[in-house]
Amino acid sequence: MEKILIISYFFPPSRFTAASRPFAWFKYLHLFGYYPIIVTVDWEAYLEPEKVATKYPKVVVEKEGEVHFVPLHPSIKEQASKLGFKASPIGKAFTFLELVLQNFSLAVLPYRELFAVSDQLLSSNPTIRILIASANPYPLFFIASRLGARYPHLCWIADYRDDWSTKRLNRQSSYIYKLVYSLEARSERKWLASSVCFISVSELLIQRIAAFIAKPGYLVANGYFEEDYLLPTLQKELNTFVICYSGTLYPEQDLERFLDVYRMVRKDYQDRISIELRFIGAEAYPPGARRLRAAVQDLGSLVEVYPMVSREKCIQLEANSDMLLMMAYGSEKGIPTSKLFQYIGHRIPIMVYPGDDDVIDAIVSDETKLGQRLCGRDQAISFLIAHLEAKLSTTPYPKVIDPSYIYRYSRRAQTELLAGVLRSISLVKE
Repeated sequence: MEKILIISYFFPPSRFTAASRPFAWFKYLHLFGYYPIIVTVDWEAYLEPEKVATKYPKVVVEKEGEVHFVPLHPSIKEQASKLGFKASPIGKAFTFLELVLQNFSLAVLPYRELFAVSDQLLSSNPTIRILIASANPYPLFFIASRLGARYPHLCWIADYRDDWSTKRLNRQSSYIYKLVYSLEARSERKWLASSVCFISVSELLIQRIAAFIAKPGYLVANGYFEEDYLLPTLQKELNTFVICYSGTLYPEQDLERFLDVYRMVRKDYQDRISIELRFIGAEAYPPGARRLRAAVQDLGSLVEVYPMVSREKCIQLEANSDMLLMMAYGSEKGIPTSKLFQYIGHRIPIMVYPGDDDVIDAIVSDETKLGQRLCGRDQAISFLIAHLEAKLSTTPYPKVIDPSYIYRYSRRAQTELLAGVLRSISLVKE
């Protein structure tokens, strides 16, 4: 098998969703002729230092590949926080300083040892010709560009889970942040100049990034792990209909439009069936949690809000629901969040409302057939009522799902697409 090097900040046992993408590559690339060598942060030692006495180098070798863990050092921001400056102007100054300096020096990065260990691996394995840097954090591209300069035979690929300088969501408008954004845009173009190509999660993001960095891009979406859904069949309560939303609730998502539909339908059905709402992980983002609680305070016990839970627990809660909820990010396009693919694995009806008239609607309605495009409140009401009536009549809602598209969005299938990209790129630099 051909060895390839993958640098990623996130990797299990990290509980962040971002860890699933490189983990899938580690798990499945060997099936397609590649031996992945992962270099990542030692999350176990960072999260529980009192329980874990770690000596480095720390390496785990399995049949699929190997993982090299590096320590995560305190950031400038964290060091300032320990000194009591977290919320003070001095603390904010340290945060700004860190954002600026990481554009110029690897030494300020808490994960700087990713470079040193990757350098050692490339030096001792001269046959490694492909490197993937999976971001964010985006200074991983800085690390990859430095390695590319040191090893001229190396072809490195940038993995954008989200776009960077071209990103439109959650951008600050202050002068200070505009300065940071301008520095990051300069760095992105500079670092990516030495890459051979990039991969990302939607066609719109690929178009946006390609126009900015002048490099070819390829689609490698997120996905679901098929084995996570080998769950025992659950007996759902006949007099309860559960609608489940997983993950963070962002300001751009129009929760109120969905709740308007929910309240209208509930009013007509409250004597026939209890329609309950379940928000998993919403507590992890306090602003979103506060907004949610204010919006549903009149619904009492019909709403259950969960903190962040393990992936296994989340999947179990979703599986025990009757419908899964997706909401577009305002007018933003090209954002197929990872929870969308987690939803697909359940083969449970998905209500996309409000929709994005883009990639989310296309995947749910046009491809997998797990939902339908809902153009306005009346169609959303009809969609929800149809599923309620199906449950009340104990007659399953007629499914027209497309199994081929559902498999297409499995982690294994997407890893096969990545393997195709690896085979197609030129391995010899001119």
